[in-house]
This record gives sequence, structure tokens and C-alpha cells, in this order.
Amino acid sequence: MALYNNLLFSIEREYCSRPHPGLIIAGLIFKEPYLRCNQCDLIVLAVLYLLIKCAYTTESTHGKFTIGYVLDVPSIGEISFTLSESITFRYKGEDLPVYALIDKLTREKADEYDDAKIKQLYIRIYLTETKTSELPKFHFTFDEMVNKLHEMINYKRDVDPIEVRTPVVHSNRKSRYPKSLTSLKPSSKELLPFIVADTETVLVNDVHVPYAVGFMEVKPCDALSSKMVETYYSTDYPDYIYKTIEERCDKMLFDFLERLAVVVRKNPSMKTVYFHNLSRFDGILLLKYFVNNSEKYTVKPLIRNNLIYEITVYRGKKLLYHLKDSLRMLPNSLDSLARHLCPQLGSKGIIQHNEIRVSNLLHNRDKILDYMKQDIVLLGGVMLKAQDIYWRAFKVDIDALLQSKELEYPCPKTFTFSLFRNPQGMIPYSFTVTSHFLITLGLSFSIFIGITIVGFQRNGLHFLSISLPAGVPLPLAPFLVLLELIPHCFRALSSGIRLFANMMAGHSSVKILSGFAWTMLCMNDLLFFIGDLGPLFIVLALTGPELGVAISQAHVSTISICIYLNDATNLHQSGYLFIIEQKGVRK
Repeated sequence: MALYNNLLFSIEREYCSRPHPGLIIAGLIFKEPYLRCNQCDLIVLAVLYLLIKCAYTTESTHGKFTIGYVLDVPSIGEISFTLSESITFRYKGEDLPVYALIDKLTREKADEYDDAKIKQLYIRIYLTETKTSELPKFHFTFDEMVNKLHEMINYKRDVDPIEVRTPVVHSNRKSRYPKSLTSLKPSSKELLPFIVADTETVLVNDVHVPYAVGFMEVKPCDALSSKMVETYYSTDYPDYIYKTIEERCDKMLFDFLERLAVVVRKNPSMKTVYFHNLSRFDGILLLKYFVNNSEKYTVKPLIRNNLIYEITVYRGKKLLYHLKDSLRMLPNSLDSLARHLCPQLGSKGIIQHNEIRVSNLLHNRDKILDYMKQDIVLLGGVMLKAQDIYWRAFKVDIDALLQSKELEYPCPKTFTFSLFRNPQGMIPYSFTVTSHFLITLGLSFSIFIGITIVGFQRNGLHFLSISLPAGVPLPLAPFLVLLELIPHCFRALSSGIRLFANMMAGHSSVKILSGFAWTMLCMNDLLFFIGDLGPLFIVLALTGPELGVAISQAHVSTISICIYLNDATNLHQSGYLFIIEQKGVRK
């Protein structure tokens, strides 16, 4: 069992203690590189390993256990926590299988913590009706442990036994079940409003201190203007009350956050506040303020790979709003996004940030506020346009999505997959995934199925008209449907076959010539520089074009997907353009 060997190789030390008869604590300490939270199979195997050695070998009538991680976080250190409530492994003296429950729990935690490092894994075993305080001393051989693990994984029972209760019949009681099915209520199809905000900072003792902040409410279909922006400026607060710039800035942020709370209270559907570059700049400043003023607010940040994706703000147990990063959704500069998505709002302003000092904040007040207002208006226009594009394409509000997983763009991900996998075969002793026919065929079939689903979602049954162009005479309709349907279905094969053929042919030719060159180099004859090094130079000359083919095939595959997706969402668009062009020529 290779997985079990990997587990044993990763274990540095294991321990088991029994503080009192009803509690056993067992755990595994791993070697570097530590296990990751997304290595679910190894984690499940480690828990089963501990249960077999320390739980199922005990004598008790009832038993439960909990699972705990000790994570190694670079910026904080070790963090220990329990994954969930206790799981029953023994009931009335009968051992119960728990593989399915452990597997489900670890995969849920893998979604939350992704590739976080697990330095230690431990279980706490709770036993009832047992008097001994000795540790289990049963030892298993390698084969016995493998057989035990195999039995637990393949056993089908995965729930606690439930005692069947005798039903109580109430003859005079009316049935609570309806006689007919109730109709489904239509889901809301309205775009949600949101808030955009921005901060400006100045360096004080080499530390960024916010001195200006502003926000604007954005509602779908509303015109945007700088007059809609509410601003807060540090010099507006009297210096005889707030002596230092830090005190004035704290008061400014307090008023800003309180005003946000009032706005979202008046508009319950407005729960999201966007900052551009929240993850690396604004979010750090706001988290610092929340930490220093935690008596009024409770925050739950979502941090992945040292990036702040979202900050959820509560007052007590009541949700106030979510602070999100628009840069994670639209990874480009605000100036570039505004020029392409909302050029009618103007361009981004210019200000010399390195010339801003605490001493000249009052003098530059109007210029800085105008600059910040323009940034906020541009951000509002960009997010409004992005919301509209995503709604028209997928009928999903971008404001209702999370940035780390749900908001994913399949075409760039497919391009990235092909871009890095295609040239992989150029590395010695490596395997090109995209030269395997089953991989490319599965990829092309999944893309074809996904595009078909998108076509039906966008156009309904009218999507079937893709097989019958407009204006076709009725007698020719059956033949044209067949002729259009065959190439449409062949798309499920063509993309995979093209990618497979190009990768297999190119990499195979390079491999054959490389083997031939190596054989020639091993020969010793008079024609060494002509006959022996010739094939080597040919291989080196083919490496560049083959690398170009591998990269270009990633581009070709992605362009094909985009073309197919456009055909599914915009039916007969090319035909309509042709008709419009012909009408223009006639006029």
C-alpha cells in the first residue's frame, strides 16, 4: 500500500498518553516538508492509523473521538484547533466504521485551509464505563495494519445506530403534509447595490498613516458623479482636541466606519464595500485599526497565500458589511480598467504622492480630495460595468460571489493549464500530460458539455436553432440540420485530437532524434564532428520550434473554446452581420 508507506515516511514521532481512564490523547508529529491540509487521503489514513492503535484496541461500551490539527503559520507560529464535534466510534460495545465521516470532514477543512502546513495531527478519545488506566499495548505488523486499514476503508456503514421509536398515532390530528405540491418561488433576479471606497496615506516615521478616506453608494443603472462621494479628511478635525496625526486619523476612520454602518442599515441589500488593492494595502490599514479598536467591532478576515481576500465586519453578532478587493476580481490597474470599461468617466488623476507631507496636508486638501473622488468614481464605474458583463454572461451577480473560489474564469485557467503542461515533455525524464489521448479527450468533452449547458442557459430551447440557419427552405431543413449537427458534435473530438496529435508528434520526434544523437555520440570514429555531432545540432535546432508549437497550441485551444462559447451564446451572429452588410451595400 503505497499511501501507507508515504504516511510512515512522513512521520517523525508518534505519541499516546492516558491522563485518566476515560481519556486517551494520541498524535503524530510530521517531518518537514509537513503534510498539507489538502492531502486528504493521507490525513484520513493517519486518523484511521491512530484509531486502530489507540481506540479500537480499548475496552469500553461507548467511545467517541475528536480530530485536531496543529498548523504551522509562518507569520504567527503554531495554531492548534479541533476540527469538529466528537464522532462516535463505539456504541453499546460494537465498533462502528467512521471512514466516510472522517473523509467528509477533512475535505471540508481542505476547502477552508487549502495548502496550510500540518505540523501535528492528534485525536482525543473519550471512553465510558472503563476502569483501566493503562495504554493499549497491542502491536500490529505492517501487513496486519494494511489489512485493518483496508477493511475500515471498504466497510460501508458510516452512521451511528439509531433506535427506532414506536410511532404514536393521533386519530384526531390533522396531517401536516400537504395534498398537493407547492409551487417554487422564483429566485431574485435583481442586481445588488454596493459601495466603493478608497484611502490616501502619508508616511509618518516610515509607516503609512491614512489621512483621507471616502466612499460612494453605487446602484445599478444609476449615473455616477463625484458629488455622490462622501469624504473624510484628517485636517478637518481640530488639532487642539486631537494632538497628533495618528489621533486625527483614528477619529477619521471611526467616523468613516460608523457612517458605513448607517448606510448599510438603511439599505439591507448593500452589504459589500470594494477597495482596489485591499489585499496588500487598504486591508492592512483597516485590520490594524480594527485590532486597536476591537471593543466595538468583530472582524473575520479571509486570508489565503498572504493575501486578504475579504474582511467581514460584525457589531456583536450582527453582520454589518463585507470589505472585498476588486483587484482580485479584476487584476489590472484602475487606470487601465477605467479606460477600457468606462472611458466616459474620464481618466485617473495625477498626484505626486512622494511630495505629500503632514505639514502640507491642509494646503493640498482640495487637490487631494478631487483626486480621491475621481478614483472612487472610476472604481464605481468599473465594478458597475463588470457586474453588468457578468450578469449578461452568466446570470449571476458579481457582488454575490466570493473572490477566492466561486469567481473563476475557465478560459484563462484552461490556457494556463495548457501553457505549462504542453512544454513539460521538453524536460528530461518528465511526462507530457497533454500528449495522453484520454486526458485531451476528457478535456474536450467536458468543454463541449459545458458550452452546450451555457448555450441552453442563455438561449433556452432556441439554442437548437444553431443546427438550422435562418431563412432555409423547408425541404432542405432536414439535410442542413444533419450537416450542421455533425460538425457541431465533432467539436467534442477535434480539440482533443488536435492537441494530442501535435504534442505526441512533436515530442516523439524530439525524443527519437535525441536517442539517435546519444547513440552517435557514444561512437568513436573518424567522422566524429560530422556524423556524431550532427544529430545533436539538429535536436538543438528542433527544440526551439517544438517549444513554440507547445506554447502556440495552448493559445489555439483557448481561442477555439472562446469561438465555440461565442457561437453558443450569440446564435447566428455571423449570419446577421452578413445580412446587415449586404443591406448596407444595397443602400
